[in-house]
Amino acid sequence: MYSCSNCNSDVSSDQTHCTKCGAKLIWKGAETNDSTKDAKRQLVGITIITILGILIYGAIWIASVADSIMFGEIGYFFAYTLLFGGILAIHIMGLIGLVKRKRYAVVLSRIVLVLSGGLIWLIMLWPRLSNPIVHAYLNYKPEKYPKGVIDID
Repeated sequence: MYSCSNCNSDVSSDQTHCTKCGAKLIWKGAETNDSTKDAKRQLVGITIITILGILIYGAIWIASVADSIMFGEIGYFFAYTLLFGGILAIHIMGLIGLVKRKRYAVVLSRIVLVLSGGLIWLIMLWPRLSNPIVHAYLNYKPEKYPKGVIDID
């Protein structure tokens, strides 16, 4: 059973109007479910690139740190840790943001696409992050610049 948003009376899912107050019932479940599925489909490629980036940069970081420890070069250890640790942190935070539907996931996913390299990835996946359905799914509201500062439209 569902309830009417106006009078809180019980209504069934096959009704179009409330029998008590006559208000038109709007079923948001189907629309939300379709847009959620579409947004998840849009983000699959970005999620895969992020996971691959974590695996690749993690392997490079472990190999670099092991090499610097083995040969006793402590300066390289810190450099590799800062460089690849930072890149890994961006990838991991981007993946967490995508999974938890946080608004910072759009910005971090764009950074991940740039760090992952490849003009093809950027061309294919960047427009998916600009999709309004993805913005709604991730609760992202792009900032509007004052006219004359940056003409985006």
